[in-house]
Amino acid sequence: MKLNRLKSGELRNRALKMSGHMGVAISRVYIVPAGKGHLTNAYGLSNAIGLTDSLGQHLSKTQMDYVMAHELAHVKLRHGRKDFLLVLTIYSALVLILFRFSQHAMALQPVAELLVLWSQFTICHDVSNMLPTE
Repeated sequence: MKLNRLKSGELRNRALKMSGHMGVAISRVYIVPAGKGHLTNAYGLSNAIGLTDSLGQHLSKTQMDYVMAHELAHVKLRHGRKDFLLVLTIYSALVLILFRFSQHAMALQPVAELLVLWSQFTICHDVSNMLPTE
């Protein structure tokens, strides 16, 4: 996947203005090719956001602003880093538990699977108060 950095344009300017309103420090806005699967998505990176090139074909300007605000909220709240650390911690704990109690590992498998699934949904934040107002 190749990220194409926007160096100018209305979309970039709107994203940077919105980031200022939200108090989020980003330095880059990327356009991501949708690819063969025609993926329509957006991404919040550590100090940037990425939008698939097909996103603008399906959304109005207002809807695009909400998508960008959503991704900026992910950047502000550092969800990528938090999610990674949480998943790493849970997987590490499960590995240690399953190795320590290997004779009981088969009985613990359903619990381990539930913990892995649960870890993916633990960080949820209400971002409505971070949306910029005109």
